[in-house]
Amino acid sequence: HFGTAWVGNVGSGDMKDFTALGDVVNLASRLQGCAAPGQIVMSDDAFAQLHTPIDATTKSFTVKGKQDTVPAHVVAVGSQL
Repeated sequence: HFGTAWVGNVGSGDMKDFTALGDVVNLASRLQGCAAPGQIVMSDDAFAQLHTPIDATTKSFTVKGKQDTVPAHVVAVGSQL
């Protein structure tokens, strides 16, 4: 996915972890979970940022935390990367 996220150390005392937070991070993780072995699944927003056109199949996914389906692009790894 593509967008604004918050990154930094989260926690206190001895229990700190560097992490990324935000809806953009959550959606990226959900789409990653939709990818089969040998695939990359990217949101429309990420796909729009590509400077070189690539072959991809457009598909909609149902993901946790989103009421509507999410349109995304599925790319076979190694096909053009």
